Amino acid sequence: IMTFVNASYHKMYGYEPGELIGKSMFDMISSDFEKETLREYLEILLKEQPLPVPYFGKVFKKDGSLIDIQTDWEYKRDEEGRIIGFISVISDITERKQAQEEIQKLNQRLERNVAERTRELHETIRQLHREIAERKRTEHEIQEAKESAESANRAKSHFLANMSHELRTPLNAILGFSQIMARSRPLSSEDEENLMIISRSGKHLLTLINQ
Repeated sequence: IMTFVNASYHKMYGYEPGELIGKSMFDMISSDFEKETLREYLEILLKEQPLPVPYFGKVFKKDGSLIDIQTDWEYKRDEEGRIIGFISVISDITERKQAQEEIQKLNQRLERNVAERTRELHETIRQLHREIAERKRTEHEIQEAKESAESANRAKSHFLANMSHELRTPLNAILGFSQIMARSRPLSSEDEENLMIISRSGKHLLTLINQ
């Protein structure tokens, strides 16, 4: 039961001065759960006398609207130190609570945005890793193809060098033999023509080999 309520408290709750005297604070608490919680807390204070901690809750104003309050407690004692009640200072923290809730919502949105950006960043990094791996595979394939082509060129050069040597020796013999036959007499016109074809073709082939 409230035995003294100042003017500011009356104004905060929307009452005329003196209207709250004799009322119970439980009449203004918004829910049965909060009433029971506060009742249990007050019983602990009376039995165990711990250091009071602030009480936070929602209460009704005279017009039926709800406000958030913070109640700070102190024990009220008689001359012998016995607890005979409580002295409370109640503050309207509705705007502060609303600001805290807005901040909490902003923080939650920020956390969601950060989580989303983090997922996007991780996906981008994974994509970059895939592209780098693909590029490395491509570079490796190009290097292998280059080495294979160089090896083929070396094999071809080696083959041509061997073939040139293998062809040059008998070709020189053919050319030399054709020259000897050309000096032999008598030759028919058909034989001379054939010897000229052999000599001309042999010289052309020898020129190709020597290039």
